[in-house]
Amino acid sequence: VPHGPVTDPQYTLDVIRKERITALVGIPIQVLALIRLGEASGRPRPNAMKSILLSTDRVPHAVAKMIRDVWKCDVYNHYGTTEMGLGGGVDCRAFSGYHMREADLYFEVIDPATARPATEGEAGELVFTTLTRTAMPLIRYKIEDVGIPSDDVCPCKRGLPLMKLIEGRSDSFMLAPDGRMFSPIIWTLIMRKIPGVNQFKAIQEKKDLIRILVVRDQAFTEATAGQIVHDVQEVMGE
Repeated sequence: VPHGPVTDPQYTLDVIRKERITALVGIPIQVLALIRLGEASGRPRPNAMKSILLSTDRVPHAVAKMIRDVWKCDVYNHYGTTEMGLGGGVDCRAFSGYHMREADLYFEVIDPATARPATEGEAGELVFTTLTRTAMPLIRYKIEDVGIPSDDVCPCKRGLPLMKLIEGRSDSFMLAPDGRMFSPIIWTLIMRKIPGVNQFKAIQEKKDLIRILVVRDQAFTEATAGQIVHDVQEVMGE
């Protein structure tokens, strides 16, 4: 059922129910709007829906989890850019990361300061080289996304290389006082385990000055704030 961008969420929900749609491909923020409208209106989830593929934008774990929990269906992530030919990698049913298109593109994760390959499990800047392209070939093309290579064997056994889900942009890397660079992924790891934090934004104004904006709920206490300070100082080596 061709639909296009969501301009009227209520109309889109009606189409999904009327046509008994079983699979949906959409932009994360628009799919999230459908979920929230359905919840706010008290209407039940589309019973026929089995799977959703999110594309065109980075998908935070919290967004994918919310969609999965509310509509009770599998939620897959697709990763790609225009320069890749739109397709780079996609989830499988094991949800262990992206399976990358190694037959067409050679991916590397590098240290943005030295351009040397990152070790397995270490965050770095994702670059790619085209292998089959006869027009506009690209070599170690920088897309400023943060990637984490993985040597894990996916439970699906398909053999395609894995890349952990893309978490942010390389221009958001931050500097610790000792000169170490660390990924914005660390903020997600810190904040995700702390109750009372709904959303957050971290901004580095100077090498030794980081401001954190926290959107909190009723579970946020002075102890929560103290835990954030402690965890951040530990990561920064202070």
